[in-house]
Amino acid sequence: MAATASVMELLPRDAHVIVTASVYGGTFRLLEECRGKTSGFTTSYVDLNDLAAVEAAIQDDTALIWIESPTNPC
Repeated sequence: MAATASVMELLPRDAHVIVTASVYGGTFRLLEECRGKTSGFTTSYVDLNDLAAVEAAIQDDTALIWIESPTNPC
């Protein structure tokens, strides 16, 4: 989690982040409950296997596409 938090610290305020829909719960909480509130991040949770969905989710302020491997075991 420290590495994830460090990466998030590098993003500009009010950045948009695209995140894999099956993201690890700790990453989800970091984005939604911590960094989303303190830095104004907005997030789009997308099935990263669907490239059309990823392309559609990209915005002018998208600063990061967050990919985790392995993802949450669903």
